[in-house]
Parts: sequence; C-alpha cells; structure tokens
Amino acid sequence: MDGTRVSLRCRCGCVRGYVDDVKPGSGSRVVCYCDDCQAFARWHGMPGAMNEHGGTDVYQVPPAHMHVTEGADQIRCLRLTPRPRALYRFYAACCKAPLGNSLPRFPFVGIACVALDIESTRRTRDELLGRPLGHIMGKYAIGEPAHVSRIMPPSLVFTAGGKYLSWWLRGLARPSPFFDASGETLCEQVVLTTEERAALAPAG
Repeated sequence: MDGTRVSLRCRCGCVRGYVDDVKPGSGSRVVCYCDDCQAFARWHGMPGAMNEHGGTDVYQVPPAHMHVTEGADQIRCLRLTPRPRALYRFYAACCKAPLGNSLPRFPFVGIACVALDIESTRRTRDELLGRPLGHIMGKYAIGEPAHVSRIMPPSLVFTAGGKYLSWWLRGLARPSPFFDASGETLCEQVVLTTEERAALAPAG
C-alpha cells in the first residue's frame, strides 16, 4: 500500500479506527442526494454530514481497509427499511455519528467523509480522496444544485463495479468491520417503522 493511513472517529471519540491506502483513485468518492441518505443525515444530525442541497459525501473502500480499534461495542446498524437489499447504515451509539454503509457479502464500505480525520493530513478533501466521481440522485436534491445527475449514471455504475470486482478478486472483501464471515452484522440492528421513516422526510 502506498496511500495514506487516515484516522477515523465518531464525534465524541469513543469509536476510533483508521483507513488504509487512502489516495485519489484508490477508493470511489461520490456525493449522493438520495432520499435515504438524506433521511439518515436527518436521523443522526451530525453537522456537516449533508450539504445545503441534501448531498452526503461518501468515500467507498474495500472492507479490509477499514479498521475499528476502539469502541466496537458502541457500533450499531440502522435499517431505514427491512428490505434485504437496502443499505445497512452503521453509526456510533454513543453520539449517533455516522460511520459507514455496506451490504452483507459485498466488497465495499461507504465511509462517511465527516468520520475521517482529514484535517490532520494537512490536505484538502479533494487532494486526499480525489474529486468525486459523481454527484448522483439529484432528483431528490433540495433546490437545484449544479452539475448533479438526476440518477446514477451508467458510467459511474461501470467504474464502481470494476473497483468492487477488483477488491473481491484481491481478497479485500474480508475482514469487514461490520459483518462476520456469514454476512451477519457484528452489532445490534435498529429497524425503523414506516412511521419513523416517514418522519425523516424533508419538511414541506
């Protein structure tokens, strides 16, 4: 690995860890405006996790590159819906800070960029992670942000899919900080009711 090791932490510092091989092109960075990412951001309420148009900045890495060194007992999984293919969204129970999202047996973890200690690297987010590959799911955006795709562009699906396949073939799908070898979460799951999910929709 010739990238940077970057520390990560929850907002109160109980959950700590690091991500290996962080550099432009090593992971897949996207800004997602989907209604589920917005609902999660409203639920955890961490300042800076969502931009003014409802976009969440996420850096996807292979699971084997993310390590939790302290506070694993504080990690929880939020399910916005019980649908099996919906993202599993992980957070720190101590302060509700977002940590990342993933799916059972899938070779990626989408780390919330606000969980990364980018400031300590003395580089900007773009310098460290690379510029976003895309600003996606703009049909759910608040207002009319510029340069945002209404849906997931096929080119981005192809690019991300290529990385997932590479990570899988290189054996980087495991170990995962969130799932065991059978695909079960390593922590308690919290599943929202239909009413709780509806309450996280934007006002008006």
